[in-house]
Amino acid sequence: MILSILLRIDPFILLGFNKQFQQLKAKYGTYIIFGNHEYASIDKPNNSLENIATAYKSANMHLLKDDVLYDDKLGITLIGRNDYITEKLKTARASLDDLLLFTDPDAPIILLDHQPQDLNEPAEKGVDLMISGHTHGGQIFPVNLVVDYLYKNPHGIYVDPNHKFTSIVSSAMVFGDRRFD
Repeated sequence: MILSILLRIDPFILLGFNKQFQQLKAKYGTYIIFGNHEYASIDKPNNSLENIATAYKSANMHLLKDDVLYDDKLGITLIGRNDYITEKLKTARASLDDLLLFTDPDAPIILLDHQPQDLNEPAEKGVDLMISGHTHGGQIFPVNLVVDYLYKNPHGIYVDPNHKFTSIVSSAMVFGDRRFD
């Protein structure tokens, strides 16, 4: 039941999450990328990618899908990538090389990529900070051991000692007013 709710956009609206997000007052805006959950139930009624994008927009979130955004005031570049799962769905996912063509290598580059699968590529290509999620820190034993094995940074902060690169992976899960770390 809970998994079914997590994979549908209706509860996001019905439970008022969009209104909660509307109350966020982020000085430079709120940005979001799709993860694997957005793609999991797109065959359900009122749950297309367009429905999900509309719901996020109603929550004052800017959706980035293989998009590059340069902020003149801050002098930073923000890249939002499509999730790895899109490749399994035979949907395009831009290469990091293609996305980096639209960046200023002298300005800080922040990459939003839901799954922290490959930290070497962004580090080697000049990304300064990569922000991810997906792993939930393994959630429960023994899954946490598998997650720790699969990902260089399964949760928390990782600093690449050979590059000017940092990875931050959130392990939080939020349900209503409860936060689980």
